[in-house]
Amino acid sequence: MVERGQLDRKYLATYHSERWPVAQTVLDIDRIAAKAAAGHQAADYCDVVEKHRLFTAGYGISYEKNTKDDVSLMWAPGGGNEDEAIELQSEYHMKPGMRAPNFKVFGFTSGKKTRLFDAIPKNDTVPQWLSYTLFVLAHDLRSTHDIVATFLQETSKAATLLPPTNVVVITTSTADQVAAYKSMLDSDRVVIDKLNQAQCHRAFHRRAIANGNHHSPDDEKVQVVLVRPDGYIGTIIRSDDATVLSKRVCQYFSNIV
Repeated sequence: MVERGQLDRKYLATYHSERWPVAQTVLDIDRIAAKAAAGHQAADYCDVVEKHRLFTAGYGISYEKNTKDDVSLMWAPGGGNEDEAIELQSEYHMKPGMRAPNFKVFGFTSGKKTRLFDAIPKNDTVPQWLSYTLFVLAHDLRSTHDIVATFLQETSKAATLLPPTNVVVITTSTADQVAAYKSMLDSDRVVIDKLNQAQCHRAFHRRAIANGNHHSPDDEKVQVVLVRPDGYIGTIIRSDDATVLSKRVCQYFSNIV
């Protein structure tokens, strides 16, 4: 991506800051597992495997923002107050640096079960592993369709300024409700998050929901989850203003290109 001009060369330095702690953890797990195996204690070995299974499968790995300098591919938009933005992000289950979950959903056009990353429109020009993805969590389209449609228009206008970027709209609306707005939203990009009781939307809600508390009105805002080509979340933007959403997406890219 650096050679294609889609990423500033200085971000090559993030490979060490992100990957070295992961590699160190892999070695630590391997050492513990090898010790358990050498002791011929199957129960101990199984305990090690079970404890670290999410990490070893890749889904438990998360990257932290590089605090030593400003070179990081994780970003929390805060309108100038970075500390406040990071604190707000921490109130949610998902945050920048985590692997984006590949939830099961229904494709609106196909009507078939699929997964989020499989729902990304195919691009014969740029492979998916060189493309960013915008997951637009739109909740009920009856109240969010205008925001989503305007965001799609604004993002399309800025396409020449952005690296290759795919957009998938994720809604909790029914197929009949989506049909009422399909002319505004490019229905091939729409998936329905109802297969597992809106599992995708619930994952991006505030942590308070897991404790049985009433969720904040902020949770009903449209959420744009910007996913890096490696499948990790670069930033999450929440707003009921389509212009703000589009500007902050562009701001993320202007920081790294």
